[in-house]
Amino acid sequence: MPPASEIFQEIPVDQPSVTPKPFYKSLYFQVITAIVLGVLLGCQVPPGYKHA
Repeated sequence: MPPASEIFQEIPVDQPSVTPKPFYKSLYFQVITAIVLGVLLGCQVPPGYKHA
C-alpha cells in the first residue's frame, strides 16, 4: 500500500468539485438551446403538418 500522501497527490481534492461543473453547465445549455430551437421550429411548421 502506498502512503496516504501519495494517494492524495495522485487524486487532487479540487478536481472532482471543479471539473463536473462546466460539463453540467454546457449540458444544461445544450438541452435548453435544443428545446428553444425545437419550439421555434415547431412554431414555424405549417398548421396542416402540426394537426396531422
